[in-house]
Amino acid sequence: MTGHFASKLVGVRENTLCRWATAGMLTYRQDEQDGAFRFLRPELLTVVGMRHGDAPLTIQTIRRNLAERPT
Repeated sequence: MTGHFASKLVGVRENTLCRWATAGMLTYRQDEQDGAFRFLRPELLTVVGMRHGDAPLTIQTIRRNLAERPT
């Protein structure tokens, strides 16, 4: 999924998704070096599910949810 549509789905800016991806929080691919980021829809839907009410989705929320998941 392109960064544009991914940002609409998750409700954050595209550059925020790219920062999260380069921090290792999201899986992504680039078709060319320095090309556009592409994201996995199922993973983004999981991230959307991490949102608590109307609170903004932050990298801290994602980290907390990942840490709480059983291994």
